Amino acid sequence: MEDAVILGVVANIIGSAIGQKEIQDALNERNMKLEKAYNELKKIEIMKDEFISNLSHELRTPLNSVMGYSELLMEDESAPPDSKQKRVASSVYYSSKRLSSLIDSLLYILYSRSFITSLAGSLPCHNTALFVSPASPLPEAICLAVQNIQ
Repeated sequence: MEDAVILGVVANIIGSAIGQKEIQDALNERNMKLEKAYNELKKIEIMKDEFISNLSHELRTPLNSVMGYSELLMEDESAPPDSKQKRVASSVYYSSKRLSSLIDSLLYILYSRSFITSLAGSLPCHNTALFVSPASPLPEAICLAVQNIQ
């Protein structure tokens, strides 16, 4: 009778060990998938940063040339002060300034969003409410801001 009890205990221990091994294998597989997904996200973030940098360069470079040449035409001493050349150059210059301001705003939003997302990616987000009380810690507030952006 004691042998049967001992065998039952051993069987339970072996069954528990097998169950734990299966759980550990499932966790290891899940961790590998998460690590792969995280690495892919890092690559995508690098691509996004490169895109923003290229966008900034590709938009600002020709715009700066247009602004510079239109400014030269506006300041041309050989043209009469109220000439069509100066009016058109002035219009081009101020439109370019406005476009430059819009580009700067767009890039600021993209950089800010990228910074907040990368900062909050390293923080544990527990609070899912949309309201941040003054007593909320800063990481929770950042997490909420990122959730609202997404």
